[in-house]
Amino acid sequence: MASNNSGLKTFLVYVAMILLAFIIILPPVFRIVLKDDGSSDKTVQNNKPVTEKQTILHCTRSESLGEVSYDIQTFSTYKENVLDRVIIRYTRSGELTELNSTNAIEQEIINLRQDDEISETSNANGSKFEINKDALSLADNDPTIALYAKTLDEEKNFLTSNNYTCEVNTTP
Repeated sequence: MASNNSGLKTFLVYVAMILLAFIIILPPVFRIVLKDDGSSDKTVQNNKPVTEKQTILHCTRSESLGEVSYDIQTFSTYKENVLDRVIIRYTRSGELTELNSTNAIEQEIINLRQDDEISETSNANGSKFEINKDALSLADNDPTIALYAKTLDEEKNFLTSNNYTCEVNTTP
C-alpha cells in the first residue's frame, strides 16, 4: 500500500509540475502569437500616444470701473493651427449699481449671453463662456463669434490692442 501511495504522490507531483510549466510558458506564447500590430489603434505608436500639436493663446485683462473690478481671461485653443475652442472668463468683484451696470464689459457679457451658439456657466462672482468648434464655423454670419474666430496672430494682435496681456503656450 505504501508503494501505491508514493506512486500516486509522484504522479501528482509530475502533473503539478506540468501545470506550473504551462502557467509560466503560456502568457509569453500568447503575447507572441496574438501580438497586436497596432493597425486598429492609431493613437498609440511605440507605446506613446499620438497627440496633435496644440497651441493655447491665454490673454488676461484687469480693469476697475468705479467700485467694480473685472478680471477677464480668454483661452483660444488651436489644434494644428486651426481654432478649436475659445473660453472667456469674467470675474467681477464689487457691486453693480444702476450707475455702473451699463459699462462696456457688462455689454460684452450681455452680447455673449444673447448668442445661442455660445454656452455659459455662471457662478456668484462671474461667468464662463465657451465657443466650441461648431459655433466657430458660424463666424461669417455671427458678428459676436467673429470677434473670437481669428487666426492666432490676428487674435493676439486684437486682444493686445484692447489692453490684454497675452502669452502663447504650445504642446508638442
